[in-house]
Amino acid sequence: MTHLLVDGTALESAVRTPYEADGEPVLRAVLIAAAAGAFRTGTRLREDAEGLV
Repeated sequence: MTHLLVDGTALESAVRTPYEADGEPVLRAVLIAAAAGAFRTGTRLREDAEGLV
């Protein structure tokens, strides 16, 4: 993503980015973390509601 900051500037030739970061793995990690949080909350609610009925 560094290339997005320097493209078209005077520093473009001086800054080398040996890799390119892809946003898809980051998005997948965020979605997995959100799903884990939802399951954790659901488990907690189920445990709290067991003795109510």
